[in-house]
Amino acid sequence: MAADTIIDRDTFEAEDGVQFSGTIDEDGHVVIDVDDPDNEVDNRVRLFADDLGGLVAMLQRFQQTSQRDAG
Repeated sequence: MAADTIIDRDTFEAEDGVQFSGTIDEDGHVVIDVDDPDNEVDNRVRLFADDLGGLVAMLQRFQQTSQRDAG
């Protein structure tokens, strides 16, 4: 079985040092790896590219809630 061809990847490190690494392959499979520097958490999230809009909407809603609560 051939390996999926990765067409894009990105990495983001949160302020607390938790690193998020993501890839998307040519079939639209998205993998987000969450790696805690203290090795307390090592989770992988898998979803389809079609689901990214829902994930983005959820994260934007959380950001708005956080900003509203901070203000």
